[in-house]
Amino acid sequence: MTEREKVLELLNVQLKELDNITTRDNGRIWEHFTVEVIKKYLGEKSTFLQPFNSSYNFFQDKYSLSTDISRAKEVIRKCIQYIELNGVQELPKTIEFVQPEPPQSNFINRISDTALWTIIGVGIPGLISIGIFFGNMYSDKQNFELRQENRMMKDSLSSFKSSVMSAQERTRDTTNTVRKKLKNKGQPK
Repeated sequence: MTEREKVLELLNVQLKELDNITTRDNGRIWEHFTVEVIKKYLGEKSTFLQPFNSSYNFFQDKYSLSTDISRAKEVIRKCIQYIELNGVQELPKTIEFVQPEPPQSNFINRISDTALWTIIGVGIPGLISIGIFFGNMYSDKQNFELRQENRMMKDSLSSFKSSVMSAQERTRDTTNTVRKKLKNKGQPK
């Protein structure tokens, strides 16, 4: 018996079984088996699978049970007619195992675990040390700039003090002079 004859006989059995379906549950079991047969012998992308995969698929309470059975019979008859004209899909004789491609290695995959832990053990403290060094250098620079600014402020403050002192002395001298003049004016000659 050829593959074609086996499939035709199987589909004819499925066609006859439709007459024995009395409940939707039995219809769903029939449907699942029939879908697998069509996938296997007519292909996973066969147009004969559309009525089973659509929103109006069989035995799902959309139509009456008798309507579902008559629609299913029509699909099976069309499958039989197609196979009689075109034959069945050729099935592979052997199963080929495809060797998966090894994952591509990156920089870290090429380094041994010991070397990686050494790099981490030295690298992290090294980065921290560099950070502390540059942080202190930046802080020292800011301290130096603050010292210079303080020195400039002290110089300007001391010059301000001396100018205020000289202004006070002039004011005192002027006041003393005015007092002397007033005293002298008030005394009889």
